[in-house]
Amino acid sequence: MKKGRFKTALLFVGIAVVVNAVVASLFALIVKSSEEVYLDAFRYVFAYCFMLFGGSSVISAILLIATRIKEHDAFTYGAGFYYGTILCCSFLKDSMELSTAVLVSSVIVGLVCYIFWSKNKD
Repeated sequence: MKKGRFKTALLFVGIAVVVNAVVASLFALIVKSSEEVYLDAFRYVFAYCFMLFGGSSVISAILLIATRIKEHDAFTYGAGFYYGTILCCSFLKDSMELSTAVLVSSVIVGLVCYIFWSKNKD
């Protein structure tokens, strides 16, 4: 594995953490109640912000490290896999358990992403 791919993966995750921390720190000021500690509100908001906006960066970093995908395509496929899994899971969660729905959704979306990548890799 090249050092450049690992650095890019770290950059994806680092930028996601920093941006989500800034957004969460601002929203924590708004969300916290008078008796709630700011740090508790920050952790709560950071977790939700990271699930909404930062998860695709982590998946992109994993794709960069574990696959041969081009660096400029990693974020696109990572976002497609992450948000596609969430969307597919939202359709399947009524018919099965949540953990099973997440697993089935990730397999379906992973296959779709792989088919799309294999057709467009040239």
